[in-house]
Amino acid sequence: MATERFPAWIRPFVTRDRESRTEAALLARSLNEHELQEHTGDSGWCVRDELTHMVSADSDFIPLLRAILDGEHPDTSVFADTDARNEQHLEERRGRPIAETARELDENGNQLSEVFAQLTDADEIRQPEGFPFPLGGLIEGYSQHHQYHLGQIHKALGRSG
Repeated sequence: MATERFPAWIRPFVTRDRESRTEAALLARSLNEHELQEHTGDSGWCVRDELTHMVSADSDFIPLLRAILDGEHPDTSVFADTDARNEQHLEERRGRPIAETARELDENGNQLSEVFAQLTDADEIRQPEGFPFPLGGLIEGYSQHHQYHLGQIHKALGRSG
């Protein structure tokens, strides 16, 4: 994916997000059921849960980022009790085929790229209402999210990431 359509500050995050999503979707499509059930370093989670969480976190982050860019007040309640929120998301998605998770990783990546394409140079230091750091920091933090969970998956599977 060419990153030229994005402001320079966001390009590393776009690349990191795309690479992580591609890797996660490939894993979701290639792992067998035994591998998907391997326990990870996240308490009580298995590989399937890690992949599912990666998708479900997008359902909070993408609307939050859209609201900020649209000048609306973002729903920061998603950060109030992240453990409960994560469990709620996992419960909502339990029983879904892993192929659906892989498809959602791809689709969410496309949506996020569309949102990233709306960013300007000024957005890097823009201070969203209700956040203790600029928009660039929020995006940088989220761009590390998938990499963290991929690390948990690789460790559980005895692979280097």
